[in-house]
Amino acid sequence: MNGLKSSLSETDKVVSALADYPDTADCLICPPSTLIVPMKDRAGDRLKVGAQSCHPEKFGAFTGDLSAEQLRDAGASYVIVEPDIAADQAVHRLARRQIAEDIFNR
Repeated sequence: MNGLKSSLSETDKVVSALADYPDTADCLICPPSTLIVPMKDRAGDRLKVGAQSCHPEKFGAFTGDLSAEQLRDAGASYVIVEPDIAADQAVHRLARRQIAEDIFNR
């Protein structure tokens, strides 16, 4: 994960550059979890904000992990699901949790 509060000005540049593209172009940015809220505040309507990861369980003591519910509450409407052949069941559980929390359909 990369990015600090000082890099949020890059978001403003992206939002400004989107004016040069048709409204049909989708643009998504997935910052570190510490920047989701301030990035969402700057993103406007055209730039969507997502998360880099999501824990498959809704509740629990999973230090450092965020649930789909927490990510949605922070303003994320997408999440990156990294493919890993050895972890197909975990990816499947994660996708089910995200769908259950309706994180994709905001």
